[in-house]
Amino acid sequence: MRPRERESGLPSVDALPWGTHFCCFHQTDQDLLDLLVPFFKAGLDHDEACLWEVSGSLSVSAAAQALAKAVPALERRQRQGQVRIMPAGSTLPSDGAAEQDLVRSLDEAMTHGFAGLRLARGAAPSRPGARDFVSPGAQAVRRLNVLAAFTYPRAPFNASALMEVVQSHRFALLRDARGWEVIEGSAARAGKDALKDTEEILRSVFANMSEGFAYHRILLDSSGKPVDYVFLEVNQAFEELTGLKADDIVGRRVTEALPGIEEDPSDWIGRYGKVALTGEAVRFESHAAALGKWFAVSAFSPHRGFFAAIFSDITTRKDAEQSLRESEERFRAITESSLTLIAVSRVSDGTILFTNAAYDRAVAYAPGELIGRKAPELYADPADHRRVLAALERDGFLRDFELEIIKKDGARCWLSYSSRLIRFKGEAAVLGASVDVTERRRATEQLRQAHAELEARVAERTADLDAANAELKRSNAELEQFAHVASHDLQEPLRMVASFTQLLARRYKGKLDQQADEYIAFAVSGAVRMQELVAGLLEFSRISRQSSVSKEVSCGTELSAALIQLRLSLDEAGAQVDCGPMPTIVADPVQLRRLFQNLIANAVKFRKQDAPPRIRVAASEDAREWRFSIEDNGIGIESSQIPRLFRIYQRLHRREDIPGHGLGLAICRRIVEHSGGRIWVESEPGKGSTFHFTLPKQRSPRDAATSTEPAR
Repeated sequence: MRPRERESGLPSVDALPWGTHFCCFHQTDQDLLDLLVPFFKAGLDHDEACLWEVSGSLSVSAAAQALAKAVPALERRQRQGQVRIMPAGSTLPSDGAAEQDLVRSLDEAMTHGFAGLRLARGAAPSRPGARDFVSPGAQAVRRLNVLAAFTYPRAPFNASALMEVVQSHRFALLRDARGWEVIEGSAARAGKDALKDTEEILRSVFANMSEGFAYHRILLDSSGKPVDYVFLEVNQAFEELTGLKADDIVGRRVTEALPGIEEDPSDWIGRYGKVALTGEAVRFESHAAALGKWFAVSAFSPHRGFFAAIFSDITTRKDAEQSLRESEERFRAITESSLTLIAVSRVSDGTILFTNAAYDRAVAYAPGELIGRKAPELYADPADHRRVLAALERDGFLRDFELEIIKKDGARCWLSYSSRLIRFKGEAAVLGASVDVTERRRATEQLRQAHAELEARVAERTADLDAANAELKRSNAELEQFAHVASHDLQEPLRMVASFTQLLARRYKGKLDQQADEYIAFAVSGAVRMQELVAGLLEFSRISRQSSVSKEVSCGTELSAALIQLRLSLDEAGAQVDCGPMPTIVADPVQLRRLFQNLIANAVKFRKQDAPPRIRVAASEDAREWRFSIEDNGIGIESSQIPRLFRIYQRLHRREDIPGHGLGLAICRRIVEHSGGRIWVESEPGKGSTFHFTLPKQRSPRDAATSTEPAR
């Protein structure tokens, strides 16, 4: 069915459009019941209000009983106002009064949420005693959501009179021996054909309209106030503009189709109601909150109580206007609150069109005082204006151009000026944004002077430091030379002393008294220890004097060589050495081997008496250096003693308990620092120690890749 069509419930009639009125001729009360009960049942099944004015000799109670058999819960529907059954003559017979009554009943039904009104009314004599009949309100039906059946008694009509009645209705229903027959007179058919042609023309016009078109009927409350309106017809453009489909809204109230529209600030119902009741056409623009769109609307009334609206979607324009207003408001709010100095001037002649408060304050003018003046008048160098325009013409923008500005009071300030070309109120303009850099320039000049003075002092101090460094290098060289010479020259007399004291010990041991043997033993021990100290000192001084021979070297190979040299002491101690993957690096192989040897020997020397040494050697890397660690399970070190650990001749234990001369770790530190690395220890008493050292990464001649082969 089309949107405006309703199930008829009538024999031989399928569906009827709103606004249809027809007649039926009855001979008995049962004829009326057979026809009207299914007619009203179809209306109640489709959510319509029903008004049955019984006619002829049929009583209200008989009509109600017959309808109750066909319609469940009829009494409840009557209480809700959906069904009213009343005796004939309850309404005035005049057509004008009947039309008003009909419209009032329809408005009441639709404001209560019903789809429309289904009516049955008996035809009345045109005047008392007359044999011709009229159908009160029939002419109003065709414009309303109403289906109306007008009943006529069959007896008074001959064939000619019957056809005259048929001509005034869409069709007639007549009971004969075969049942109900549908009759259309020639005038009715012609009228229907003409209406069809008219509808086709109108629909063609509607289909080609770019504007939305909708035809409505206004609904009034009991006081005559517009409270709703009903969609009667809409075109395709209406569907496209609103997203509302004709199938969903035609015949429905706007408050159903667009819930909440009655609370819309635009007061669509009240505005359209005024048009429908006064006939005054209106044009306006308004926002439909329920649709989220703006429309330009023209509304007029072809008949009282009805109105048509033609409208177009102006949401895009309104959004653009709103965006423009918001943009201008944001621009003004931002510029007025900004600490940046902002000004707009005309390209053609430099006339100032806009300045913000910060700009006015910076140049000591009152708000708005600069508008209309020429921007170049503020420049200390008028040629700067030409330079700005040339840069804008060339690049379209300018950044960080420093301008000297003359304030209103004659004082001067410097601005760091950036600008670009824009359109301002329809004109080509320059938008400039500046920062006052007067203090910065002053500070920069002071800084430049201070820097020059500092450079002079630094140059003077550098010369002094160069002289001091030269003296220090000379002194260090002399000290190293002295240490070398002293340790080297002491070797010969120490060897002589050691040799003769050892000879005395071998030759005269037991021949002198016990005290003499002890003295000789002390002398031998002191001479040997003195030799060891001198040898260590010589080695310590040699590290800094020798030039480092760096080359690509396998740490695994040098570690293996160090372990071979320590094999005897490792075997005697029962030590187990676990070596992780070692890299290939650029280093001095001799010094690297000595470093491994000293640290591993140190781990063996300071072992626990009740457990064999367990030593772990590992290596890792980061972006800048290699990191090596030698971890043991030895006796550990007190944290308070760690700062002394790498100093020359520093011992943490008695010589009688653990032998040594206190140079091993000092030599390790000298080797590592001489190579540009660091060395440190992590230790706890009784829990062993871990010595760490780093060596910086260096590029080998062949950019050698690291090796992961463990030392053997």
